[in-house]
Amino acid sequence: MKRIRSLLMLSMLIVFSTIVHAQTRTITGVITSGTDGKAVSDVIVSLKGSDTQTKTNAQGQYSISVDQSSTEVLVFTHPDFDVMEVGVSGKNQLNLNLSSGVRYNQYGARVNRTPLNAEERNGILVLESKDQVHKVWYDARVQVDGAAFFGEPMNEIGNGTCIRRARFAVKTEFAHNWYAEVDMDIANSQLELKDAYLQYSNNKGFEIRAGNFKEVYSMESTTTSRYLTFMERPMAVNVFAPSRHIGLGMNFNHNWLFASAGVHFQKVDDIEERTFSLDNNKDYGTDEGYSLTGKVVFMPWAKDPEKGLHLGVAGSYRTPKSDSEIAGAMRYSTRSLTSINRKKYIDTDLVGQIDYATLGGLEFAGYYKGFKIQSEYLMSDFHRLEGLETEKFNGFYVFGSMMLFGGKYQYNSSEAEFTQP
Repeated sequence: MKRIRSLLMLSMLIVFSTIVHAQTRTITGVITSGTDGKAVSDVIVSLKGSDTQTKTNAQGQYSISVDQSSTEVLVFTHPDFDVMEVGVSGKNQLNLNLSSGVRYNQYGARVNRTPLNAEERNGILVLESKDQVHKVWYDARVQVDGAAFFGEPMNEIGNGTCIRRARFAVKTEFAHNWYAEVDMDIANSQLELKDAYLQYSNNKGFEIRAGNFKEVYSMESTTTSRYLTFMERPMAVNVFAPSRHIGLGMNFNHNWLFASAGVHFQKVDDIEERTFSLDNNKDYGTDEGYSLTGKVVFMPWAKDPEKGLHLGVAGSYRTPKSDSEIAGAMRYSTRSLTSINRKKYIDTDLVGQIDYATLGGLEFAGYYKGFKIQSEYLMSDFHRLEGLETEKFNGFYVFGSMMLFGGKYQYNSSEAEFTQP
């Protein structure tokens, strides 16, 4: 009886083994290079979504077991070739030619590659890697202004039109924490460099940037021209708020607090000012000067998408720059509220014998859904040499706005400014 039972168990094991063996099949093949037809060794052959894998030998041969009825995909990976995925349904032999994945730059050095997928997002062309670590996008916009003037002005003003802005920018995010951009303006056939900087963020509210960018001083000045409330910024901002300079800056944001500090040097976006700077350096050995600028903003309800407050204070210490026609001089001037009228209604002309200048600013803004009010009070002092009297200046603006056809204002707490509604 025991002998019969043993024979039955042995028979069952044989049958079970045969069934299990029948449920798998072996796929074999040879992997060659699509460039020269030679065998490729060390190609990793893996079953997609599983830990099953093998490698090709020196002759490019491989062998891998899959389920008998499998329709899974084999993935072929090698650092010198493009990744290839092939379905194995009904196949026992699979030979492949791999396309070379090696690329070289213009200097003949081998480069790393990351495939990018192209996509249009709200009119912007975006190239992004599958893992979203690398992204490149192109930002372009054109703003056309026109103005007609009426009445009997004391000074004749001509009507006209102009290309106020014609921007083209290339922006990129890479290696998880890095961002860079180059932004140029070609308005009215004059090429100017705008933003050109590299930035690192640690994902904990801290970021540092270096290059040519706006000093973080006035909230209306740092707001992109794409989202300005009016055609132009307020005259007080145009007069007192520093714009783009070469420098190094740091920002910090956490919940309701934003803080920024930076050291800045010369302007590079205006060819005339840049020429003055180079000539003053060459002819007189003039230092190009520097600025120390800082800002703190308190943002109650920073996480509330419906409402918020912005309370800011900013300051800047500035030595005379070499981009003035006369070394050691500074000037405040601005045109009217349209770029068509080129007359300067506020102009101190060049004020010489300046030791240093100081700037101070107070900011207030509040918003609730589609309503916004915003104001700034800006101050500046010219501290002069040889006992000359300090020159004092100030200005302010207040405006409110409402979205008449729905929508609501968006506040970017990481930059302490309003963004796309």
